[in-house]
Amino acid sequence: MHIVGGLIRLDDVPLELDIVAKFHKVLCSSPLQNCIISHQKAAVFIHSSPDENQYNHLLVAHNAQLFNRDELIRTLCPAPQDNITTSEIIALAYDKWGTKCVDHFWGDFAFAIWDRAEQKLVLARDHVGVRSLFYLYCAPYFAFASNMNALKSLPFFNQVIDDEYIGAFLLKQRPPIEKTSFQQIRRLPSGHILEVSREKSPKVWSHWDLSATSIPQYSNEQRYIEEFYELFAQSVQMRMAGTTRIGAELSGGLDSSAVTAIAHHYHAQPLTTFSAIMPDVADSNEEATIRITANYVGVQPNFFRIDNVDLPALLQEMHPYIGDFYHAPNEFVVWILGKLARKQGFDVILTGHDGNTMLSDAERYASEVAFRGDWQLADQIISAVSMKMNPNELEKYRRNYFRQDLEPLLPLLLRKGDLRNFWRGLCTVQSVTQDSKIVLLARNITATLPINVKKRIVKRLLLWRRTFQHMNSEFVARLPARIIYPAPEIFLTERDAHIFSARQVMVNIASELREALSYGLGIDFRHPYADRRLIEYTLNLPPQLKIRDGWGRWVLRAAMQEKLPKEVLWPRSHTIMSHNFFHLIELHQKQLWDMANSSPNLQNYLRIEYFQPKPHQSLN
Repeated sequence: MHIVGGLIRLDDVPLELDIVAKFHKVLCSSPLQNCIISHQKAAVFIHSSPDENQYNHLLVAHNAQLFNRDELIRTLCPAPQDNITTSEIIALAYDKWGTKCVDHFWGDFAFAIWDRAEQKLVLARDHVGVRSLFYLYCAPYFAFASNMNALKSLPFFNQVIDDEYIGAFLLKQRPPIEKTSFQQIRRLPSGHILEVSREKSPKVWSHWDLSATSIPQYSNEQRYIEEFYELFAQSVQMRMAGTTRIGAELSGGLDSSAVTAIAHHYHAQPLTTFSAIMPDVADSNEEATIRITANYVGVQPNFFRIDNVDLPALLQEMHPYIGDFYHAPNEFVVWILGKLARKQGFDVILTGHDGNTMLSDAERYASEVAFRGDWQLADQIISAVSMKMNPNELEKYRRNYFRQDLEPLLPLLLRKGDLRNFWRGLCTVQSVTQDSKIVLLARNITATLPINVKKRIVKRLLLWRRTFQHMNSEFVARLPARIIYPAPEIFLTERDAHIFSARQVMVNIASELREALSYGLGIDFRHPYADRRLIEYTLNLPPQLKIRDGWGRWVLRAAMQEKLPKEVLWPRSHTIMSHNFFHLIELHQKQLWDMANSSPNLQNYLRIEYFQPKPHQSLN
């Protein structure tokens, strides 16, 4: 991994040396100290990877691992050389194809190219967003970096918080993908390119149209399973390249177990794995399943108990590397296991990160058939999925799925004018959730109304107080109407939902958080499921290969049939990892409450007293 960053004055005035020096110092503060080559050319400063990064009129900075580099070298070099660098490959590709070069790249990358001839800067981020890239535009300055902290060190950064971004999270909505917590700092989204020049303001566009992809159609299911396995194994193998000091995260779940089994097959010696266990939190503890997998596959497991760690201290330890507020509560586990792996001399860790998102559990298929009018089939799909989650709580899971996944279809059917299907759906939802039919009717009719009408109804019914009771009222008053009264969801087929999930803002944020922790630890987390070819293939599989008899990611289960134990492939129940986080909150309740109560920043957004534990209640 390399840290990239750059600073340009678009008015062609030489950069101030003190600004460059401070920016450069923050970029170099990571334990990854092999990335200290920089170039200063009057109004352009680029901090980059350690290989030679000048090619004719192009200056290249990259954080890239290209898996098809041999194929690219054969295509781009008349007389291929063994010592050609990644920077040269990117420069040659850009020289030949322009910004379309990213269509030819297979791998994880974030790169910048300063084109001296055209006097323009091009930034690009890989298809899934494994490598991070942020930017700040404050004319005449334009700055970019792998890590947000470097941009925050610049004197023209104003620290103004983006209310819309914070408000969206507090109301459990998805903020715009390009935004961060700070108004000035923007993310370059996954699968996007940015171009800026002295004459033109920054322009951003997508370079990956996932909806346009396709695969051959077979009548024999086994062909799909074999091709999927080949792509998956290749994805794991490619991410093992370049190091022998490689380990793997191993939980009791399918995704990390499958990666571990494949990696162990290709590793020259028994693979070392790192696992978190929680003996005091039974419904979060996966130790028994992990041991079954370790014995079955033949890996060397390492265990770290996390149900008694000092959570406040861990959060404070991680915070300096993150740069933004903390979105994913269980990522502290990544920090703990990363420290353990680094202490044992490992520099690369394979993960099962986002496997269920990238391969899709296809539960949205139930929504698709319900929207078409077959609510009975939708219920059968959801009941089968709920049974696999926890057979002892079938009705609880079934009710949750109906509320969260099927009820949102009702306003869409109403807008569409499909009243018969709307009424059939309303009756089905009511019979499962046992909610009042009148309340359901009012709630879903209200969802279709214009914002100004909806606002009056919400206030009249006192829903306002219930919705925003945890938030500072002055902050709520500043929020735009589109955040307070979001538009109804649009209908997504299972395929559309798969595309949306792979490109959504939370995928970007989770990858950025892991990469930020990587810089803090000096270790590289690699994610085989975040693979362009694997995602494109899985997206286009027939639905029955994505979900069958309630089992999501069915093609992965079928492909790993002989390589993993049945307890992982076909588990009888699922653990709930968030319960360990709740356990830790209760364990450190007073300390966390004191931290929250003494923070003026938090009080600008939250009603802190709302969270104060009452007698016999927890901070949760």
